[in-house]
This record gives sequence, structure tokens and C-alpha cells, in this order.
Amino acid sequence: MPKSKKVAVVVPWHGYGRNILLGVSRFVHEHPGWVLHLIQSDSPVLEKDIRQWNPDGIISGLLDTDLGPSDYHYKRPWVSVLVQPDDPDALFVTLDEDAVGRMAAEYFIDRRFVHFGFLGNSEQEFSCQRAEAFEYALAEQGFECSILLYPTKVHNVDKRKREGIDRRKAKW
Repeated sequence: MPKSKKVAVVVPWHGYGRNILLGVSRFVHEHPGWVLHLIQSDSPVLEKDIRQWNPDGIISGLLDTDLGPSDYHYKRPWVSVLVQPDDPDALFVTLDEDAVGRMAAEYFIDRRFVHFGFLGNSEQEFSCQRAEAFEYALAEQGFECSILLYPTKVHNVDKRKREGIDRRKAKW
């Protein structure tokens, strides 16, 4: 009997990470011989856990760890999901953010909307890319778009700045 292939999946268990887990799980159910080890991406013992389990490969949405695609101590296949690594040789899978923005614009235009706005996160590159593509696709069809990009990580921001962000959103 062939040896099972062990793959560590290191993604958040909420938001987009949940969909990655569903997709990988579906693959494993359709392809016997694969064993998954799910690791919460913010686990305090992440690196220790991966090294102890010693998977044949890693699917990860992380890059801010010492244990990454370029870690010379860990010679295993490593695929980054939704985050493009700095290393041009690293494997990654991501979304076409421009296509997402264009498709959103087309969706609303097809339903005869005439007023458009985009509310997004200024701290996330994907959000900025989608906003730009959304606005561009609308402009090509002769429409204008109001865009508000603001920081969403405000737990460390003083009360006055948070209230200013809230006022900008309400005014928008």
C-alpha cells in the first residue's frame, strides 16, 4: 500500500481561510492517500507544530513567519495562497483582483444601477486593487464612482481618530 502524503494547511479558520479549507478538504475526499494537518494560522506553536508533524508539503496563507518558503532548514514543497511571496520562484495561488473589480462593476451596470460607491480597506492591497478596477470599469461605461478606503485595524488607534473615521464613513 502506498504511503499517504501529509500536507499541512496553515490558514485562518474564518473568512477566506474557511473556503480554502473547504476546497482542500474536497480534494482530499476525492483523492485517497492524502492526510491533512490543519493548523490555525495564528497558532502560538505554529512552527513547532509543523516541524514535529513533518509534512510532505505545506499550503499556507502566511509569510510573516521564520518558517516559510525560503526556509533552508525545511526543504518541502510550499504553496502560498492569496499572498504573493517576495521570492519570485515561490509557488502561489491568488485571485485576479482586477477581474473581481470589473465583474462587480458589470454586475451593477447590468442591473441598471447608475450611482456607485466602493467602501474598502486602505491597509489591504487586494481592496485597493479592486477599488481601482471597479472605478476604471465604471469609467469605461461613462459612470463615476465615489471611493472611500479607510483603515479597518483601529483597535490600537486613539478614540479621536476612530471617531474621525466613523464621521468620514457617515458623511460618505
